[in-house]
Amino acid sequence: MTRTQRKRHEECVLFLEDGFGESHADRLRDAGYKVETFVSKFRDPSTRLKKNSVKDPTIFKRCNEESWLLVTTDHEMVATHIEEIKKCSELAILATAHNRASNFNVWIDAIIKAKTEVLRYYKNQERPCFAKIDSAGRITKKKTITGVDTTRRDRPRERE
Repeated sequence: MTRTQRKRHEECVLFLEDGFGESHADRLRDAGYKVETFVSKFRDPSTRLKKNSVKDPTIFKRCNEESWLLVTTDHEMVATHIEEIKKCSELAILATAHNRASNFNVWIDAIIKAKTEVLRYYKNQERPCFAKIDSAGRITKKKTITGVDTTRRDRPRERE
C-alpha cells in the first residue's frame, strides 16, 4: 500500500472550493468532517490575502497530492477539465448538482446528511473520480475517469 493509499484509507478531508466560506467549513467540522478551505491554502505570501484567479488544474494538483476530496459547485468540471483530471491518480471530486442555489447552506446540509455516503464514495470509488450530490443529500452520477474518457465540450483551456 502506497503512502497516498494509506492516507486515503485513514481519513477523508474535504477541500472546499473558493465559493464556500469559513462558516460552512465550521458547520462541516461540527458534523465530524475534516475540512480544508481555499482561503487557508491559497494565500498570497506577501499580502496574506486570498489568491485570486487560481486555475482549476492548480487546485486539482493540490487535492491530488494531499488526497483531499474536492467539493465544488462546478457540476460541469469533469466535462471542462477531463484531460487534467485524468493526470491526477488520487483526485476525487464531489460537485453540487447545480450552482443555482443562492444559499450555500443547502449544499452544506446535503453533505452533512449524506456523510456516510460521502465517506463511502471517498474510500471506495476508484480514482480519479467524479460524482454529484443533490440538495436532498443523494450522491449521483458516480464515475471513475479512465484514459478513454473524452469530452466534446469546446471551452478555452485553463492552464496552471
